[in-house]
Amino acid sequence: RLWKAYINFYIREGRNESARKYFHKAIESVDPAYVQQVWEFWVQFERGQGRTNLTVAELKKEVVKSNAKT
Repeated sequence: RLWKAYINFYIREGRNESARKYFHKAIESVDPAYVQQVWEFWVQFERGQGRTNLTVAELKKEVVKSNAKT
């Protein structure tokens, strides 16, 4: 999956904000059959950044809220 390769590249390079931007893009552009995988990978990433109790549902709420601001 190309989206995962791009995100992994940004993570390896320590470019966490770029990874987050690409997570947003992936959510909007991947085949609907893979959207849940993107959410789960994103949560794993955020947990690795110290948000150990984050759930997919909480992240979805945050994304919806941030999208409403833009």
